[in-house]
Amino acid sequence: MEVNKEYRAFRHNDAINYQTFDDAYRVDTSHPVSIKEDGMVGPGYIDNSDIYPNSIGFQNATLHELNEINNFLREEPGIGSYKFIDIGSGKGRVILYNMSQKAPYGSYMGIEIDQRLHRVAELNMMSTNIDLNKEVVLVNQDILDYSIPYEPCVYFLFHPFSSEVYDKFIEKNIEIINQTNSYIVFVSPQEYDLSKVVDKDIVFSSISVCIYK
Repeated sequence: MEVNKEYRAFRHNDAINYQTFDDAYRVDTSHPVSIKEDGMVGPGYIDNSDIYPNSIGFQNATLHELNEINNFLREEPGIGSYKFIDIGSGKGRVILYNMSQKAPYGSYMGIEIDQRLHRVAELNMMSTNIDLNKEVVLVNQDILDYSIPYEPCVYFLFHPFSSEVYDKFIEKNIEIINQTNSYIVFVSPQEYDLSKVVDKDIVFSSISVCIYK
């Protein structure tokens, strides 16, 4: 129960600061917040399942979670040569935040199925005052139609799609992910069957984050 309270607390703190991030960096990455029964707020989401039936909707991971991930991976050998790939990149907030914090990755890619969110991400990259001094590629495509690169990557998944799509993604790509010694970062994986990540070990875990390599 205490763990749940802690998790809700940092979700609350992050949700009330969404606009602060956007104002500071001249971007539009926010989404609605929801008011809970106890008065705390939390991130709401934009439901786009009417157009993309396998989408879980648009919602941001918290900065607390991103800091956990970046602080751990910063110490991993060779991480500066890895490409960070945000699967279900939405409006581009994860990539923008990582670059604002000088995260250690060598380059970035965002893959987003929703054309509307993808376009907002493109505009954010053009309008931001963040120093985008590393390559950023944004792709508007279904992840199941995309061929992942054969190079070391950090795959970031904040519950972007249904468990059925997750199973297909893993089945299609796990061999390349293993061969390239890539990381898979799960935030709030919920119903995903993580046992399907064969030949990978958990190298970090917290309340809502699991990192496999």
